[in-house]
Amino acid sequence: MKSDGINKKNRFYTVIHAVFAGLMRLIFRVEVINPENEPTDGRGMIVCCNHLSNADVVILVASMKNQVHFLAKSELFKIPLLGAFIRAIGAYPIKRGAADVGAIKKTIELADDGYTVGFFPQGTRKPGVMPERSSARSGIGMIAMHTKADILPVALVSKNFHIRPFRKNKLVIGSPVSHESIVALAGDRKRSASEQYKIITGEIFNSVVELAKKNIF
Repeated sequence: MKSDGINKKNRFYTVIHAVFAGLMRLIFRVEVINPENEPTDGRGMIVCCNHLSNADVVILVASMKNQVHFLAKSELFKIPLLGAFIRAIGAYPIKRGAADVGAIKKTIELADDGYTVGFFPQGTRKPGVMPERSSARSGIGMIAMHTKADILPVALVSKNFHIRPFRKNKLVIGSPVSHESIVALAGDRKRSASEQYKIITGEIFNSVVELAKKNIF
């Protein structure tokens, strides 16, 4: 079901977001830069962001107009109540430390079905570190090639790249990258799939890096 002309949301998420999003933005003093860059036409997209802390998901969810779905480690879904809660707000499981093909397929399916999916290409938290192009893993490149959804580069920026409550944090939204542009990034189709994924990953995440550099403080 469409909601507000944006993307698909469930009622539970809508209520939780209405109650807590403003509070979370206040606690983390979030300044959203270029909010107009976030598409609200109901089409699926993948939000590609650097990863600084456990609070990153909270900041993204509280600051974006679309409901953002996230991968979460599969162990969390086995915890009574917590598993049901995170599933209700749009999380879906991934097996950590393994190549979870099912989770990748789920990400592609969600994006193609009109949902917004959050993805951290670095794969793990890197507190205190300016994002670098080379730190991104090629999974985002593979996903980008296999979905028709746009990719939305987003940068989390804070002082010394440490996310702290009650201290200013920026969420910088870049311009969407279309699927056609992504295919063009791959260049010579004679390259192996892994080479294409690596090139696309580098170009996509470089957009995140540039957003971070331009908004550092």
